[in-house]
Amino acid sequence: MINKQPISACILAGGQSKRMGKDKGLVELDGKPMVVHVIDTIEKIVSPIIISTNNYDEYSKFGYKVIEDVYPLAGPIGGLYSCLYHTKNDCVLIVACDMPYINEGLIEYLISKTDNSSDIIVPSHRGLIEPLCAIYNKRILSVVKQRILGSNRKMLDLLSQCKTKVINIETTHEYYHKYLFKNINEGSDLK
Repeated sequence: MINKQPISACILAGGQSKRMGKDKGLVELDGKPMVVHVIDTIEKIVSPIIISTNNYDEYSKFGYKVIEDVYPLAGPIGGLYSCLYHTKNDCVLIVACDMPYINEGLIEYLISKTDNSSDIIVPSHRGLIEPLCAIYNKRILSVVKQRILGSNRKMLDLLSQCKTKVINIETTHEYYHKYLFKNINEGSDLK
């Protein structure tokens, strides 16, 4: 492992998947559930892996620790809180289950950018910040809780409240490809 700090990984699979109409992480892409694509990428680099979901029975079959939201129906920030709360490590790599095209090069690059002064390491791609494929330090747990209880649950707003290091992902990076941050939100995205 190349990480500078102890790091866990947490896959967010707790969404209501309104646009997909069914649990996105379990939707098959190229012969396997999307969540397995994410697991296959990160398990080579980061350990332990936690799956944050409200569908315990379906996700427990993948062989990793499954946690339910401490604050149900709080969206991605609720999943982030639960992951930070349950991990023993200082940092958590958060990845959404609907990002099946992330790769080891990206994850290793993000981990290489961790330091003791940053609360959040987040990639930016073509001007878009990607908070659901980022590294969060456990020390922001109370800030995340305040945002949930205060009903401002936007992940991008959380970034502005913490010491956030934005890492620009260039198209010239060797691991880059055009679908790297592609979210599969609807059935049409599977095509």
